[in-house]
Amino acid sequence: FPTRRSSDLRLNKLKDIQTIDVKSFLSKQYVEDGAVSKRLIKKNIFCSITGDSFPIQASPGNMIVIFDNLVINAEYWLDKDDIKDRRIYFHCISPNTIQVWDSGAGIAKEIENTLFEPFQTMKRDGRGLGLYIVQELLSLMNASIELMQERNSIGNRYKFQISFQESTS
Repeated sequence: FPTRRSSDLRLNKLKDIQTIDVKSFLSKQYVEDGAVSKRLIKKNIFCSITGDSFPIQASPGNMIVIFDNLVINAEYWLDKDDIKDRRIYFHCISPNTIQVWDSGAGIAKEIENTLFEPFQTMKRDGRGLGLYIVQELLSLMNASIELMQERNSIGNRYKFQISFQESTS
């Protein structure tokens, strides 16, 4: 049997690859008229998108899964912790990096070093697969996610950084 290179397999797993303007994509999904943005507005959770946009080659569906996971996690903890100033921040750093964080308490110290492993959760009914799936999808795109070392005012790490390969188009 002929063997396939892992890069060939990766390309086959990614469907509907398009050039996506990152800032426009995030704005449409989480500020303007996306399903999640409408729910966030009803809950008085506001998204802020700053920085310089850049294009990436990606599947819009995969991008929605990746960012919805981060936003829905933020929404959950902002609700649960009864945060008054409820905000989710996206900061685009050209040419290929996005930082994402919220105004909540941050990541519990107990899981900050294992957060991207399967079955790691602090949610009562959580499965602990969301960030693992995000990491795997990004890996298929030759991208990565990390929990930055920076700590918030209560001493928790809280800021995610996603790095994409620079677009060649």
